[in-house]
Amino acid sequence: MTELSTKQRVTRFIKSHEGSTSAEISRGLGLCKSAVNEAIKRLKEDGKISVRLDGNRQQIYPGIIEDKSPQEAYGVNRMVDFFNRRISLVREGGEHAK
Repeated sequence: MTELSTKQRVTRFIKSHEGSTSAEISRGLGLCKSAVNEAIKRLKEDGKISVRLDGNRQQIYPGIIEDKSPQEAYGVNRMVDFFNRRISLVREGGEHAK
């Protein structure tokens, strides 16, 4: 089995822990903050993640997030959106249902 890159590990973490900060990602993966911040920078440039400010915290989400509610952005309520994202992860083989 091949080892995942830092960027891949950060992507998986963000998909399963939406709204995490870089410090939470660093702690969760056991990686140094600079490596996590570099991966976040590259993922943001690639359009793979979005960063949203909540007070002084930068919360990180998978994909592009518009400044709209999930109902407005996706035409669904939050729970449907949540389950659709989880099903997508399982289908990708990234996470198992818990």
